[in-house]
Amino acid sequence: MTFWFLHRTKIPYIVTHKIINPNQSEEHKEIYYYQLLKLFKPWQTKLNLSFPGLTYHKAYMKESVSLPDMVEHHNNNIHTSAQDEKLDTGSYQRKSSAIGV
Repeated sequence: MTFWFLHRTKIPYIVTHKIINPNQSEEHKEIYYYQLLKLFKPWQTKLNLSFPGLTYHKAYMKESVSLPDMVEHHNNNIHTSAQDEKLDTGSYQRKSSAIGV
C-alpha cells in the first residue's frame, strides 16, 4: 500500500478561487468576503459562514476581531490589488501615448 503526503502551503487558498475585485460592484464585494470567510472561518455548511440577516461583508466585520489571520490576508490582498491597478493604469497610459491616442 502506497501513501502520498501533500505538503502544506504557507498561504491558504481555494483551488477554484477566482481573483475578485471587491470594489467593482456589490455582488463582487459579497463574493470576495464570502471567499475570505470560507478560507478562515471553520464551517460545515454555508449557513455557518454568516449570521442570519447579515451580509457576508457584515459577517466579515463581526468575525474580524476573532480571526486576525483573515484580516491580515485581506490587508495584503487589498494592498496588492492597489499596486496592480497602478501598474495597469501606468502601462495603459504609456501604451496610449506611444500610439498617439
